Amino acid sequence: MVPMMSVAKPVLEYVRAIRIQTDIPRSVKAFKRLLRYHSPYSYLFIFIIALAALRSYLFTLEPLYTSQIIDEVIARISVH
Repeated sequence: MVPMMSVAKPVLEYVRAIRIQTDIPRSVKAFKRLLRYHSPYSYLFIFIIALAALRSYLFTLEPLYTSQIIDEVIARISVH
């Protein structure tokens, strides 16, 4: 019989070995550096955020269109 190795055991050992870094000034500095690297692409970020907002708005309208289809198309077919 072949002994089975648990997949969770190495993952849990790795998670226990991770140390939390609390060097806030260093993290802020790294974040500012990342923003500086991405600043030439800010128009793309704005475009993506606008598309996400439009998508969210359109998804909120979906039940309205579904009820309109049910009322106007399916109800008329079943009445005749």
